[in-house]
Amino acid sequence: MIFNDLFKMWNKKDLMSQALNDSHEMIDVAYEMFIAVKGMLFNGCEPEIHEEVKKKDYLLNHFEKSIRKKVFEHISINKKGEQDLYTGVLLATIVGNIERLGDYCKNISEVAEIKKMLTDEELNKKTIKYLDTLDSMFKSTVIALKDADSLKVEKVFDQQFAMKTEIDECLMELATRKIENNQNYVAYALLFRFMKRLGAHLKNISSSMSNPIDMIGYYVEKDEE
Repeated sequence: MIFNDLFKMWNKKDLMSQALNDSHEMIDVAYEMFIAVKGMLFNGCEPEIHEEVKKKDYLLNHFEKSIRKKVFEHISINKKGEQDLYTGVLLATIVGNIERLGDYCKNISEVAEIKKMLTDEELNKKTIKYLDTLDSMFKSTVIALKDADSLKVEKVFDQQFAMKTEIDECLMELATRKIENNQNYVAYALLFRFMKRLGAHLKNISSSMSNPIDMIGYYVEKDEE
């Protein structure tokens, strides 16, 4: 059974449905973190915002452990066979990727603390472009997860591939660029790398909703499904 059917079946207050609801709250927290660090990079970077990002990262860690516990407790006390096992593994995979979104948002917030070094106008434009792409990917993924609608994440794959390709080229160019005017390209390289990983985990979550379980994280042609 596909993701849409599996998750829409849960209409009672069992542990699995509680875990699913927790995953909705969890991805909301991850998106809040992303919005915060997006603002930190080019607006204010007050210490209290950085501390709030770290607190939310701890909250995501708690959510992941709690959801995993609920999922495997549900599987152990219910005897519905492959359906529960498949759905449980799927949800555990999704929340593992959400937790990683928090890690990379926290990493970006650490770069934001030294944003005075981000003075290259061309690279700042690229940064804004990638942040806007990630924002769009986040929104699509959040809506798709809550609606149990895998069709709503189709564009995420193309967005992630295009952004990843651009960032890979940019990282190679930065690695070989001659340093001029004491410009610190290390900060940009870290930032782009963290944004690339955010995109990868959003793609993993999206592919969990649209691909067979053995193809999560990979591109699948429509005629292969």
